[in-house]
Amino acid sequence: MKFFKLFLIFMTLFSLFGCVTKGPAYSLYTKNDAATIDGTFANFFKITFGTDANILITSVDGKSALGSLEPINISPGEHMVSVSGNTANNGAEGIIKVILKANHIYKLRAKASEKFFTVYLFDITNNKEGLLIEKYKIKARGYNLY
Repeated sequence: MKFFKLFLIFMTLFSLFGCVTKGPAYSLYTKNDAATIDGTFANFFKITFGTDANILITSVDGKSALGSLEPINISPGEHMVSVSGNTANNGAEGIIKVILKANHIYKLRAKASEKFFTVYLFDITNNKEGLLIEKYKIKARGYNLY
């Protein structure tokens, strides 16, 4: 069990830093009307034995976010967001188009299957559980660690 935990941490770090977009870094939007978007680290048992997945933002509009572990402030409007997801035995990378409203807080969550990761965009401005805004499918890499 300890091996799997260490391996999962390694794979998460590899997903974050081993496959990020090279190029200019994304600079945080600092105006008062910023929207905030964040990925999710899922519960260890749910990603190992269930269908939940980690999902992280790796770039915004082609500018590297280095697999940000913190929420990202972004200008309102349409953006192309690169994401990286992983479970204990699968991974996925893709680009999703999001339309964000000023002063709203968004959370990405993901579920994994053998062929696809479904990425959900929730507006959590008024509620921790959030209102589902959009869902996207990104193709899984399909590696198997067992």
